[in-house]
Amino acid sequence: MGDTWANDVVGALAAGWKVCWYNPRGRQPATDHKPSYIFTNYKEFGELPLV
Repeated sequence: MGDTWANDVVGALAAGWKVCWYNPRGRQPATDHKPSYIFTNYKEFGELPLV
């Protein structure tokens, strides 16, 4: 889980991890990478599956 696209999302995906991107500002992805989940607030985060 992270909020920085290049470090948290791209890096974790490159390592083969599932990624939750915290994106409260509604920024657009800088690359074509696809995070497993995107959430914009903690309510949404609490509703994500734990698996």
